[in-house]
Amino acid sequence: MPTSKCKHSKPFEETTRQPALRHAWNKVHANGIQSRSDTTKTEIIEFQKTADKIIRKIQREIRNGSFVFGKSVGKKVPKGSMGDFRPIVVAPIETRILQRAVLDQLLRQPSLKPYIVTPYSFGGITKQSDDGMAAVPLAISKILDAKKSGLNYVRCADISAFFTRISKSAVREIISNEIQASDFMGLFDSCVAVELENAAQLGADADRFPREDMGVAQGSALSPLLGNILLHAFDKSMNEGDCTCFRYIDDIIILAPTERAANARFRKAEGLLSDLQLEFSAQKSSGGVRSFETGFEFLGIEIVNGLIRPNGKAVGKLKQKILDILNASRKEFSRDASKPLRSQFAMIPTLSRVSSTLNGWAKHYRFCNDQKLFLSLDQYVESHISSYLGSYAASVRKNPEAKREFLGITSLNDIDWKPFAWPTTKPNSCNVEY
Repeated sequence: MPTSKCKHSKPFEETTRQPALRHAWNKVHANGIQSRSDTTKTEIIEFQKTADKIIRKIQREIRNGSFVFGKSVGKKVPKGSMGDFRPIVVAPIETRILQRAVLDQLLRQPSLKPYIVTPYSFGGITKQSDDGMAAVPLAISKILDAKKSGLNYVRCADISAFFTRISKSAVREIISNEIQASDFMGLFDSCVAVELENAAQLGADADRFPREDMGVAQGSALSPLLGNILLHAFDKSMNEGDCTCFRYIDDIIILAPTERAANARFRKAEGLLSDLQLEFSAQKSSGGVRSFETGFEFLGIEIVNGLIRPNGKAVGKLKQKILDILNASRKEFSRDASKPLRSQFAMIPTLSRVSSTLNGWAKHYRFCNDQKLFLSLDQYVESHISSYLGSYAASVRKNPEAKREFLGITSLNDIDWKPFAWPTTKPNSCNVEY
């Protein structure tokens, strides 16, 4: 960012206040500490040790124009089974804090509310109240409402490589028309720019990542909002007339009164996307028109003839995760007896992890109604828990002394006690008898 000695605008001042930056850091921390990447978790933990000091430094440098945005790392996250990948961009933590602070400022702008809160888009939208719905549950509830109004025909589609084909300049123009503050827009530009430090290692795959004006970083807190802003006019146009179109980031569902109307609205969508230099994925958008009776999938939810349930992939992933948790503990039970058992793989922590996994999964899909599916999953889990308990019992029979260790219950005998010495009374020389 260029150095500026002028008084900063209100949006810039608000974005770079220490409370705003700390709030942004709290969001970055919460997301990072839950990451599946051990590297990301470690970086977050290390940053936390000096977070207040670094945040003060960020504020000072961003306000005097000396802050330098570090380069990001492009990561190829496997996608599907055909060797494809998602081009995820991992920015330095300092950049992520500023991205989140800019996002928070954009979300507070009254003039941008029409782009943020719409009845047709559900991805990247903050829940409006603690007891309200958002994201996938809200999208599914709106789809069911559309069915009630007689829209029985459905066509689903997916925008190809959405994030990497968003024009930053197009979104910037919309935002700058609403927020006329050059210093804030300069900060925005720096936050959405992508420069990869490992571009050479990525080789030809580097072209799949954002570059120059084309594309926003998948992995940035700002990207979902930018996508929603770009497609605001698309959403509005797609919901004119007798059809309804809902969108979750790059996933689209058209609901229509007839099969013909659904196909016509799909062709309209293709034309509108073409104007934005976007297109539907041929593979994911070729399913044609379906109905509520024949069934369809949207956002990982299968809806068919009265049933609302997680799709087969979601069910399969849950089963596999339960197995992985139990098998990791089994493996620890059969380790070399000369090595101590790692406490996280003991029986009680293992069963607690299984329970937490089930609770999290159920919370995500609690709006679904296929009780037979949930009963079968309970039976599946109970069967594997019984088998696991059998493995525990067999291990204890082989090594009875390790029973408490296998359970994960501390043995007082194994504590490294450091007892105080009981004081002894020294003889008093004055009382010595001769």
